[in-house]
Amino acid sequence: MTHRRRPPRGFIALGVICAVAATGVVASASNAKSNAASPIIIGAAVAKTGTIAYFDSQAYNSFLLYVNKVNAAGGVAGHPIKVLFSDTHSDIAHTPQVAQGLISRGAKILLVSCDFDYGSPAALVAQKAGDTSWTLCATSPKFGVQGIGDKAYDVNIAGGLLGDILATYAKQRGWKAPYVLTDRSLVAMITQCNGFQQVWNSLGGKVVGTDTFLNTDSSISTQITKIQAAKPDFLVVCSYPPGGALAIRQLRSAGVTVPILSTDGMDGTSWVKSVPNISNMYITAHASIFGGSPQIAAYLKEYKATYHSSPTGGFAVTGYALAQTIVGALKQTNGNPDGSALKAVLDKFTNFPTIEGPVTFTPTVHIQLNRPLPIIEFSNGKPHYVTTVKPAVPGSLSMGATT
Repeated sequence: MTHRRRPPRGFIALGVICAVAATGVVASASNAKSNAASPIIIGAAVAKTGTIAYFDSQAYNSFLLYVNKVNAAGGVAGHPIKVLFSDTHSDIAHTPQVAQGLISRGAKILLVSCDFDYGSPAALVAQKAGDTSWTLCATSPKFGVQGIGDKAYDVNIAGGLLGDILATYAKQRGWKAPYVLTDRSLVAMITQCNGFQQVWNSLGGKVVGTDTFLNTDSSISTQITKIQAAKPDFLVVCSYPPGGALAIRQLRSAGVTVPILSTDGMDGTSWVKSVPNISNMYITAHASIFGGSPQIAAYLKEYKATYHSSPTGGFAVTGYALAQTIVGALKQTNGNPDGSALKAVLDKFTNFPTIEGPVTFTPTVHIQLNRPLPIIEFSNGKPHYVTTVKPAVPGSLSMGATT
């Protein structure tokens, strides 16, 4: 079951994946100090082509941005970082072979895809080898101890947290009567809307109605009739393009003008042309690329200068935060990439600062459950940062769970 939204078939990845060639193997812990030039080899079993490449490519590009800066400054404890890239082609069955090939070439840290289904087969190979694995931007709480093992890590947010932030923001705005419309095409969308309802109820709120649709539905007229009868003062729509954009266009065309709240599935501007001049819509996402952070503004300039295009959503920023976290841990191990050495350090990380927000790990939780997230408003078809919201309830791996 996936916890990343997937683009429609044929969606072409934006940006160029830059693979850094590397040879040789990482020095063992016993000789690392005696050979300061030995490289730290990171393997990237991610997609340059296929379904998940749209997400992998931009997050991976961001990862390389930070690694290149670290290498330009002398590496980690004198060790340069080398990245070995191997395309999984978004082929789940082929992914374990790709991961094994990278490990056999010396990789001791493994990057995997932005989706649990696509990334976990590679992560399981790393777990068996005793190495750490890191998803580029998945949001499944299964990516960690619960679904892979004690050496799988995720600097990204759990899906239910997105719903929590929406509920918290709606309470702050004084909205009272939500109608929840869930795209059941992906577990990620179900998790996010479930997270909203759980937190909304815990805050004493009441949902006036719920309904579902599929991303491939050409019409949601039946759902719109129910929404109009329920008379909500705001909507929560958990979906992604193209179906999410089509649903929102139909809602506005039918005269439903109340605020629409959504999540990272509607991050970015690629869908806006489908809903001309969309206004009174708010989303929360992994990070805001539409203002609010000087750090991210500087990152965006660096990204565009390097890749000659801009990232299309906040999910891309996760790759940069991921690199910051790995490097931060390697500094504490004096450049030793051994899985057990990194785990000993990582499981004590508390509010480690990254461009995307604080990163915290414990021995049993390897995903982010309590991070503040941005609110982005769409007004006349243009997105802009509004505020950053802290989640209203303590994080939980079960929040938004579908089983």
